[in-house]
Amino acid sequence: MIENFDLANFLIQKRRALNMTQKEVALETGLTPAYISLLEKKERKPSAATIKKLAKPLRFTHQEYMNLIEYIAKLQKKDDSSPHSKQNPNAITKEFDITELTDEDIHKIEEYIELLKIKNKYKQKKD
Repeated sequence: MIENFDLANFLIQKRRALNMTQKEVALETGLTPAYISLLEKKERKPSAATIKKLAKPLRFTHQEYMNLIEYIAKLQKKDDSSPHSKQNPNAITKEFDITELTDEDIHKIEEYIELLKIKNKYKQKKD
């Protein structure tokens, strides 16, 4: 795949060619409509597992699927080597499968994470 491949546009074109809505794709993949929207707006980068979930409903050809997996691997490698990924060596980043959560659930989790950050910041100042 070429360097300036537009994954979001590719996903939109595949979905529209099948006359599917984001909600229909979400139902067939186990992803949320909100996540499908984020992918199509270039606000999220999918994992190889996400590409696998999208492959059947969007009818990727074998070649498209293999190219997408290679593209995702290159993106992840690029992200791993970026200076931003090494800014804080003590930071721990984890990915979680949120496919069974509602948008409201995800929002609550985000709020809770922010509360924990505030608590820890306060605790550091106190110590």
